[in-house]
Amino acid sequence: MASFDDSAGRSWTLRIDVSAIRRVRQALDVDLLDLAGGPLLERVAGDPVLLVDILYVLSRGQADERSVDASSFGAAMVGDAIDSGVGALLEALADFFPSRKAALLRQVIDKGQTLAERLLARAEKRLADGDLDEAMLALERLTPDGNRGLIKNKTSGGSASSSPPPEG
Repeated sequence: MASFDDSAGRSWTLRIDVSAIRRVRQALDVDLLDLAGGPLLERVAGDPVLLVDILYVLSRGQADERSVDASSFGAAMVGDAIDSGVGALLEALADFFPSRKAALLRQVIDKGQTLAERLLARAEKRLADGDLDEAMLALERLTPDGNRGLIKNKTSGGSASSSPPPEG
């Protein structure tokens, strides 16, 4: 069974069944079945508040037993707990489906995790190699006032913005 830990050290177990899908639909107007390759996956990946709301609805019984309200639950969902929560959500969803579809969904999840790890490794390498520092220095050299061409230096007598004045 899928589980995740929040930043307060509490462990939560997720089980998705028809009843849980119905509860999420009613509470959030979100169809968990759309996570299986649908537009909801992108929405949840980009909106941690929606993710935490979904996790809370799915964990509501456990939360009630522990006297954890939605606000306290949300406050403990920061940092690595968010990654752990989305992983558990996807794992629980894969567990819901019949074996063939579950296997396909797990492959999609694995590919997504591999891609995310590669992107993070590439970003870390660029930071370590100084590529971003060089790019910032190159931008500063492009503008005489060193402000990357976005805002003119107020002390140089220029306007506060390099945009033309509004017409009117």
